[in-house]
Amino acid sequence: MSTIVATQVGADASLAEIDENATVNQKTDIINALATDIVMPNQALEQLPKLDYGGLLLSGSHGGFEVKGSRTTINGAPGSVIKKQVRVTGTAILSGLHLLCEGNTPAVLVTESGRLVLTDCHIFKDDNKQAAATDAYIVVEDGGYLVAQGSIFYGNQSNTGHLVYNYGNVHNAAAIGCIDLSDIASPFHNVHHVYVVP
Repeated sequence: MSTIVATQVGADASLAEIDENATVNQKTDIINALATDIVMPNQALEQLPKLDYGGLLLSGSHGGFEVKGSRTTINGAPGSVIKKQVRVTGTAILSGLHLLCEGNTPAVLVTESGRLVLTDCHIFKDDNKQAAATDAYIVVEDGGYLVAQGSIFYGNQSNTGHLVYNYGNVHNAAAIGCIDLSDIASPFHNVHHVYVVP
């Protein structure tokens, strides 16, 4: 994680150099105000378990991470790609991410203590990776909660498995305004509200 540090000009700087430096520092303030942490590609997201955590993943490849804080918001800049599983143990909103399933591993795991709103994301799984009814792009453990909205699911799975597999109460998961580009006839298991464009 990083923040961008403001710069200072020398005592003998010209007015043009002072103006340029002020502009750079103003941009620095704007970038730092976007999130608690700004995560560069290939840099680990190491979230602190604290209230009101915010992270911005910049464009490029990122590894998986655990979302463990309360009132966490993690946004992806256009082109931010998560190549390993995201594990949600806290309360969070994830948005604007490209989430890749590693093989047949779900891109997102919401644990029994996790609460997640997933919005405006692309979720990818390579074609024909799912082999069992419990295979899924997103798994919600018993006790976890998920709302997926405005997201797109990719990958032809030959009508095997699910997009979202909820092990818990049917009222703990919903999919709203999503697009399903798989060929799974019944893409959701124990998901209460489903408004999905096939």
